[in-house]
Amino acid sequence: MIWDVQTGDCRRICIGHTGSFNIFIVSGAVYSPNSNQVASFGRDGTVRLWSVETETCHVLRGHSSTVTSAVYSPHGDQLVSSGEDRTVRLWDVATRYCRHVFKGHSDRVVSVAYSPKGNQVASASKDHTARLWDVETGRCLHILRGHIDAVGRTVYSPQGHMIASASSDKTVRLWDPETGVCLQTFAGHSDWVTRIAFSPNGDQIASSSNDKTVRLWDVRTRTSRHTPSGSNGPIRSLTCSPRGDCIATCAQGIAHLWDTKTGVLFQTFRGASDAFRVVCSPQGNQIATAHVDKSVRLWNVETGTCHRILAGHAMSANVIMYSPRGDQLASGSMDYDVRLWDVRSGECLHILIGGPKTFNIYDIAYSPIDCQVAFCCLEPLVWIWDAQMGVCIRILIGHSDSVHRVLYSPHSNQIASASYDTTVRVWDAGTGECLYIFIGHNTLVSAITYSPRGDQITSGGDDGSLRVWDLEARTCLWTLVGHS
Repeated sequence: MIWDVQTGDCRRICIGHTGSFNIFIVSGAVYSPNSNQVASFGRDGTVRLWSVETETCHVLRGHSSTVTSAVYSPHGDQLVSSGEDRTVRLWDVATRYCRHVFKGHSDRVVSVAYSPKGNQVASASKDHTARLWDVETGRCLHILRGHIDAVGRTVYSPQGHMIASASSDKTVRLWDPETGVCLQTFAGHSDWVTRIAFSPNGDQIASSSNDKTVRLWDVRTRTSRHTPSGSNGPIRSLTCSPRGDCIATCAQGIAHLWDTKTGVLFQTFRGASDAFRVVCSPQGNQIATAHVDKSVRLWNVETGTCHRILAGHAMSANVIMYSPRGDQLASGSMDYDVRLWDVRSGECLHILIGGPKTFNIYDIAYSPIDCQVAFCCLEPLVWIWDAQMGVCIRILIGHSDSVHRVLYSPHSNQIASASYDTTVRVWDAGTGECLYIFIGHNTLVSAITYSPRGDQITSGGDDGSLRVWDLEARTCLWTLVGHS
């Protein structure tokens, strides 16, 4: 699918890849440098070139099994692809002619990379080696030997003077692409290295690993420059700050703050030993964490200190949400109520109880235009409350099964709800009237989002599909099928 980033609209659905299985038929897709073309590759052994503006599709056939990766050359006139058939193929984009077939690997080729000048291609393979190929002649320039397990990634430095490789042997290696000599082995990860990237100036390499850490390596001193120790387990929750300058994560009960420009971990919230939800305040100066110990904690982003512990829930808090102005925080718990807190004082302003105390709180949403808060739980109802008075304004009745998600429109007094009854409903939050019922999913609707203009809703279901609904026309514009 090709999406418009500004509007959130689906501009085109590209259908063509085939396969004998329903999962991972399309392995991936990449844009050309000028963004007028997308290349997709998959299990059917083909690479398909799609025009972004038209429905034109050209098929590159040659691989005899799954295509594992594809990359455009820096100028976009060529494309290189790798496959489980142990080959790398170099294609002319304009003529779709295969200029070279690079053979030599003894196991599947996992990924490929172009040098910045476009004169070399690097390939990484499960045969424990990486190979460097001359684009003009098709000759193998160097075999990079040294890893003792599969090589999963290669990446050139921005200037092209060095190349880094990541391996299942838990190391990152730095090579000279002119000589094929290993300059340095960076060891420190305790599990396979999943991704690597050079900094824009080429001074650092960032590596991520299955050991749940990110390490920064100094290329000049050939040492580990920084090792964020935050992701010490599965990441349960993450959120981006309003300015986009940092990301808050929650893993193994510990919250962390990361700089999005450098990738550096710059704040650790040590007291959050049992946190499993994290959200950023609208101003970005505070984060809130929800805990198994029944508390909600407020943290100062700059100092990393906890300045409020909001206690009152009888069971663990599992949903938290800031009000648009950031002066209130709503928390939903497994004790079946929602609490509204004053962020400055830490006082519990109101306790909102929906229905019989037998159901968990699933979702909470604040209205962007007035003092309303809505929530849903394991009942076929949505409750709307006055957030200032703590009074239930109305109950939205219509779903025939539990409501899983609730969301206000960004610019109007509409509210959307998604349910186990396979429908999406749009309501007038002022009157409680059900305006639209969107039917199409055949299982639980687990996610909904409004377009930035508020004229469309996209819903995601357990049936593996996304549906884009037009509110004015009251029709389904697109059914996006691909997840499995």
